[in-house]
Amino acid sequence: MKIYLMEDDHDCVEYIGDFCTKEGHQFSWSFHGGDALEMVELIKPDLIISDYQMPVRNGLDACENLRKKGIKTPIIFFTGSSFWRVSEHEQVKFIKPFEIIRKDFMKLYEAIRIFAELVK
Repeated sequence: MKIYLMEDDHDCVEYIGDFCTKEGHQFSWSFHGGDALEMVELIKPDLIISDYQMPVRNGLDACENLRKKGIKTPIIFFTGSSFWRVSEHEQVKFIKPFEIIRKDFMKLYEAIRIFAELVK
């Protein structure tokens, strides 16, 4: 499975990247949402994982732009922000499925494993 991560925390990139490669997935990343469209069109991932707070363009804006361009790849928002809530209005911007996971690596790894089984 191809996984694309947008994350500005180098440690998170390393942890998630190590997990994904050990599980046999192709892993690509960028450190902000500014180049998300270009990367997604190039990589054509099966799953997108995005932080919310990043430089250049936040995860919500980047993913909203992907949806506007017709990209329907499932998205997991993986954020440490305890203040971020997705309103009903913002949820309408997304084509399901998408999920929000607070920065809990075990929950993220479980979600990746479940998704990988679904796309087999």
